[in-house]
Amino acid sequence: RYAVWMPMGRPVDQDTGTNWEGTGVVPDVKTAARDALAVAHLAALARLKAEVTDPTDRKRLDWAIEQAEGSRHPVSLDEAAMGRLAGSYGNRRVWVEGGQLRYQLDTRPVVLLTPVTATVFAPEAYDPIRVEFILGPDGRATAIDVFENMWEHVRVPRSR
Repeated sequence: RYAVWMPMGRPVDQDTGTNWEGTGVVPDVKTAARDALAVAHLAALARLKAEVTDPTDRKRLDWAIEQAEGSRHPVSLDEAAMGRLAGSYGNRRVWVEGGQLRYQLDTRPVVLLTPVTATVFAPEAYDPIRVEFILGPDGRATAIDVFENMWEHVRVPRSR
């Protein structure tokens, strides 16, 4: 047995009397095709944030928006800028290797730090964590703020 389904109608826009076949649909937000997914993602996150009242959910969405903005407009740090962040912070170590900033807590595995802004980084594969570098007047990091699960926060001064 074989079956064939064939459409017997055609969608027609009541305003124009035409359909979108061969022409597409006019987007709600005009943007370049290459940016469409990122723009839609940010718009969805902003809409969700406008609707939530729970502080934890709002903070989570703030982080997601910050991360999405960072992905849309990637921050590029040169070796000198990363070098000003490198150092020891108590039992944490930050260094530059292969043109990337790396982070290690005690003897745990080394993780790459992905820039979200010039001073805020997201450790790769550790979503609920952010590392923010506190800069001194000379532009060198004097401490790091480590945020875990959005609310748990520890400031660790630079030790070397």
